[in-house]
Amino acid sequence: MKFLNKRPKGWLVILQHAQGWRWCRQQVGQRPQQGETLADVPASDDIDTILLIAAEHVTLARVTLPNANRQSLSWQLEPLLSEEMDNLHIVSVERHGDEHLMAAINRDELQQMLQTLSDHGIVPQRVMPATLALEAGTRLYFDDQWLLRLEDGTGLSLPNDALTQFPSLSALTPLEGDSLLRLAQGARDCRTSLLHGEFARRPALRFPLLALGTAIMLCWLSVIFPPLWQGWQAQQAVTQLNQQLLTRYQHYFPAESPELVRRAFSRKAAQPAELSANPGLLALLQNASSLLGKLHENPLQTLAWDGTTQQLQLTFRDALPSAVSNDAPEGIEVVVKETQLMLSRKS
Repeated sequence: MKFLNKRPKGWLVILQHAQGWRWCRQQVGQRPQQGETLADVPASDDIDTILLIAAEHVTLARVTLPNANRQSLSWQLEPLLSEEMDNLHIVSVERHGDEHLMAAINRDELQQMLQTLSDHGIVPQRVMPATLALEAGTRLYFDDQWLLRLEDGTGLSLPNDALTQFPSLSALTPLEGDSLLRLAQGARDCRTSLLHGEFARRPALRFPLLALGTAIMLCWLSVIFPPLWQGWQAQQAVTQLNQQLLTRYQHYFPAESPELVRRAFSRKAAQPAELSANPGLLALLQNASSLLGKLHENPLQTLAWDGTTQQLQLTFRDALPSAVSNDAPEGIEVVVKETQLMLSRKS
């Protein structure tokens, strides 16, 4: 039958970058063609199309998390993001066991790129960051900037004059030859794609019998494997992760029980920068360093600084001997209450 005879396809790789668009195309048995505007892309129905997105539009990071789902992986990526997660399309583009290579891109930017291609009659089968078209540990010079693929698989781009400021990046193996053609060849060999979730491609079924059979199969699977079970498992994983975060938080701050634990951790992490502007705590710690050094065998559990009274309260695991107050440094008042040690300047 004629529709079973599959002809070999050509390929088209389109690169979106700061200066606009570049493309490289090759039909079977012909030489590669290149161009700089979408209007010049030759029309063809029998071709595989890949869109490469400039590195500055995509955040790539390695995340290791056992038994992870999409939401928990996204949370691990959140500290590296410069905008709200609700505005981002986040997917795992590679996975090796519990280790994931995560990619995040602004949802509206990705939608606009796909719409621009669609306006020119182009529908990509795959979309990926341009740096993933390189092999790990290599760099490629393209349009006055370096595309870098690090040893861990992540990637980034740097201006040409900025590369010398990072000796470790300069050590990456430079790739020679036609830059666009090298990217096109690498993109064809890489099977990753950002077209998942809301951007997943849903090709139309070509044959009515196949559509009917697929519908029957989906109904049967929905009975055998209820989606409610998967939802319950996902909720259990989220609940467990939240409890672990709260337990770790309360280990250091037992008097607090925040609802948004990750944001509370972020605020606590920012406090040292605020404390550095207040010399009271730093001066007190420096003057009491000899006393605190004698207590190194008794693990410190928590500490609390009261900027109003200029008093530091430290809580240790074991009870402190009352004789500790006899070793008070000059100008420092020391009060011992079981496992608590309070330090303050003498009036």
